[in-house]
Amino acid sequence: MNAPATQDLNRLATALGAGLRREAAALEGNRAGNLCAVADQLDGLIAVITQHPDDLDARRVLLQVLSEVEAFHARIQEDHAATKAALLGAAERRAAGQAYGEARRYGDAGAGS
Repeated sequence: MNAPATQDLNRLATALGAGLRREAAALEGNRAGNLCAVADQLDGLIAVITQHPDDLDARRVLLQVLSEVEAFHARIQEDHAATKAALLGAAERRAAGQAYGEARRYGDAGAGS
């Protein structure tokens, strides 16, 4: 692999590792630990590739890790979307319940007049 391609791959992996650590900061439990472990693995692979740019095994592993991280990130985004939809649905139901309660109170107050 030529030097510019190696540098590009290293920059991509470094940016991805930083992004994973930011995502991990927003998560709890196993997912946060998994993201940090993958970011650490990326750092190690980058170090190997930087020291040995012709190490095909390290590049192959790095490309596999990048692919797995992409899939993992997609699942996290799906989970975030599902959570957001559930929270919005709950907020809408709560608002509808409050509106119904207020309408009943006003209706009951009007009926008593």
